[in-house]
Amino acid sequence: MERARQTLDALQFACDQREFLTRFNDVVGAAQLVLIAMLREGRGERLPGFAQWYEVKRRELEDDELMSVVREARDHDFNDGQHRLRFVSGPANLRTDEQGRPVKEGAWWSLPAAPTTYVAIDGAPAHHDGRPLQRTDPLAFCTEAIEYLEGLLAEAEAIVG
Repeated sequence: MERARQTLDALQFACDQREFLTRFNDVVGAAQLVLIAMLREGRGERLPGFAQWYEVKRRELEDDELMSVVREARDHDFNDGQHRLRFVSGPANLRTDEQGRPVKEGAWWSLPAAPTTYVAIDGAPAHHDGRPLQRTDPLAFCTEAIEYLEGLLAEAEAIVG
């Protein structure tokens, strides 16, 4: 998780679209690796108590909008083909999508090195961990995912001792 956290920290200072896209993919990939490791551990009885705890968490993860996007990222072309991230240029108070339609406040992230370049996630999740998300921009998405997984790992460590 440390590498994911470092990549997340670097994501917020990405200078251009390519760097932002690469770092975003790295964060999503790191989150997926944590989910895969937990799934593998949950299939066996190597660690006492983990499988039972994980079965409950697995169901929660399946019902969670944000974690479903993380889990299914390859199927939705974060890494190959058409990407779910959308970059647009516009005025500093941009509140529209690339077709000029209004978008929810908090859906766009402005690149610090290019403050009139904005990025959003197509079909961004609206809920996570049983609550509506206030921000749905890509940086908030990655932050929520990493913080949630850090919490899950802490819970898992407490279960198995």
